[in-house]
Amino acid sequence: MLEVEGRKLLPGPNADWVDAPLDLAHGALLVLLQRIGPTQHRYRKDHYGFGWYSEELDSQLAPLLLELYRHREPREVGELADAMWDVLQDEYDLSDVPADKLDYHRHLVEVGLRHAMDRLAELGIVENTDEVRTAGKYGGVERSGGTVRLGPLGLWALQRMASRITDAPIVGKLRDLSATELLRAAGDLADDVARGELDAWLDHHGERAAAELCAALPQADETGRGLGFRALLRIGTPASAAVETLSAHRDLADFVTVFRVDILAASPNEMDRAGDPEGWVRLLHTVIELWGPDAAAAAWAVPAAGDPGIDVMLDTAWRVLGHATGEVLGAVGGHHPDKRIAKAARKALFKYRSAS
Repeated sequence: MLEVEGRKLLPGPNADWVDAPLDLAHGALLVLLQRIGPTQHRYRKDHYGFGWYSEELDSQLAPLLLELYRHREPREVGELADAMWDVLQDEYDLSDVPADKLDYHRHLVEVGLRHAMDRLAELGIVENTDEVRTAGKYGGVERSGGTVRLGPLGLWALQRMASRITDAPIVGKLRDLSATELLRAAGDLADDVARGELDAWLDHHGERAAAELCAALPQADETGRGLGFRALLRIGTPASAAVETLSAHRDLADFVTVFRVDILAASPNEMDRAGDPEGWVRLLHTVIELWGPDAAAAAWAVPAAGDPGIDVMLDTAWRVLGHATGEVLGAVGGHHPDKRIAKAARKALFKYRSAS
């Protein structure tokens, strides 16, 4: 991927295959675990045999990361080192090794595990916290305590790994969270995994799920709102009473309109924003959050403009302050099937950007 030329760091011959930074991170993780091994790399010049356990420890890193993915809770590094030591004692006959040497090699295994976690933390896969560092006898640093857990990038990468060795994504680990915690945690996951987690949560919480989600939505961020409302739309009509409680919330009222239209419960004039360019922008921006720019442009832009029509709305909407205006005009200009309307939206977008 990279080459060092003097003091310069340059792209290597394999750099062009990367289409996205996430692909590079995932590829680096696979190479680290499957081809190099952080412990084996550390002891690549091991003249005294201190790294005798390297290959076995490295082979246990992928299962360890999958365990962190399944349970999501921070794990004590000391406990993980004990588990690694038990595996090594099963693999090797150490019965004739004196107790003091066994203790020393158990210490080496923990040092090796901490080193491996350091490399994974540098890659963004895990997060190491609460470790205690003290001065050693010979000028070094002694490390003890601490916990390790998967970071957001690690959750994504392990989901991608797990999906290749199981029939379906591993989901359901968020089902016992509150609705507020669920929306916050699901926002850090890949879209397909987040949807799976939301569906598992809905199934687990049953009839009270809609009310709990609606109670949490006012405090959710933009990503969480989108996830929550898409989950409510999957519930459909049974969620109507809970969703209606959000009608008075300024930032969520348009979500209620979209919900009612999607479940075919809305009257013909509920999406009409004639004479209200700010409301038109808010409504279309909500549709973009939920269903993307194609739906906003093709299915909502013209009906929501009302009478006297989309041309009048575009001629006034560009004056609405806020980043949502640019997103809405860009969506209509780039995705509306009527070329004349798309062109008018692009002109309005130009005016908006010129005035900003």
